[in-house]
Amino acid sequence: MSFTHILKAVQQSVRSSGKTFLPVQQAGVLLFTRRAGAVIPGLSVRGSEAPVSALSCLCQTRRRFSVHVILRNKEEKHRSVSAYQSPKVSSAQKVKDAGRDFTYLIVVLIGLGVTGGLLYVVFQELFSSTSPNKVYSRAFDKVRSHPEVIGAFGEPIKCYGETTRRGRRQQVSHVEYVKDGLKHMRLKFYIEGSEPGLKGTVHSESKENLETGKYEFRYVFVEIDTYPRRTIVVEDNR
Repeated sequence: MSFTHILKAVQQSVRSSGKTFLPVQQAGVLLFTRRAGAVIPGLSVRGSEAPVSALSCLCQTRRRFSVHVILRNKEEKHRSVSAYQSPKVSSAQKVKDAGRDFTYLIVVLIGLGVTGGLLYVVFQELFSSTSPNKVYSRAFDKVRSHPEVIGAFGEPIKCYGETTRRGRRQQVSHVEYVKDGLKHMRLKFYIEGSEPGLKGTVHSESKENLETGKYEFRYVFVEIDTYPRRTIVVEDNR
């Protein structure tokens, strides 16, 4: 087989396609048949099945070949050019993507709303002067500093709330209601001191002060769990 005929056939095919030619500095030809291969300076031939009509001038049987040409000139020796065209997005795909983004936005907004609500509740419980925990803390401060309570229970005095199912004593029993247009709150919790086996129940009621927005105690008293029962009045503003 004459390799010169191969080169001429390839050149004629390229010229007939109307493409622009660049100076070729380096190229190679690698030709594979079903039995053997050969290398020809100038072009690189390898790879895939070609129809008989494409190289009718070369052979009568089908051969595996592909053409790979490297074109370089002196000015563009170290320069490479690549082109990429992104596929066009259909209208249906755009609508689908927009719906998905909108769903994500709704989920994020709901999450932010829930988080904001939880933070508000926590702030109200821990820092608001009208929260049950704040009123409970103020009532206990009055009880543990009262001389008669200290004398009856001994120091130190500790307090706790209602016992939960898990055995914890952190839940403070309280009732909030409105009377004469003012908010009221009743609390009940328990205290113990250094006296063994002696316990007490603290009752308090407070109402809202419209000027300050805070709760003011109407009364605070301690019931000692003895027989007969004894009551220590800590504060009475009724």
